[in-house]
Parts: sequence; C-alpha cells; structure tokens
Amino acid sequence: MSVLILDGDDTLWENNVHFEQAIEDFIDFLHHSTLSREQVRTTLDEIERLNSRVHGYGSVASSSSFCYPGWPKR
Repeated sequence: MSVLILDGDDTLWENNVHFEQAIEDFIDFLHHSTLSREQVRTTLDEIERLNSRVHGYGSVASSSSFCYPGWPKR
C-alpha cells in the first residue's frame, strides 16, 4: 500500500503567485540569446527538480542562485 501525505499550507498557495511572477521576472532579466522563454522555464524546472533531490523542497531548492551561474552571459 502506498500513502501520499500533502501538507496543504495556505501561505504556500497564496504566495505561489509571487513565486511565479519572480520566475517570469527572472526570465525577462535573463533575456537569453538562444533559448526561448519556454526553454528557459523548462531548464529552471529541471534544475529545481534535481536540486530538490539534494536539498529537499523549498526556498533553497528554488533559489535562482543555484541556477544563474550556469547561464551564459547575456
């Protein structure tokens, strides 16, 4: 038998809109010369997925400081 436990923290749900806006702002700032917005977002999502395996899920795993050094210069 498998069990899935969800921690429905209303502050996370409320603030997710701000997190999504921060991602959009970061993609705007990056203005990548060869990747589309969708490709950048896919890359960020993949980095977050991989970081969550190492660091767990939360602000550390989502931090753009883990992502930014790997991006080519604008």
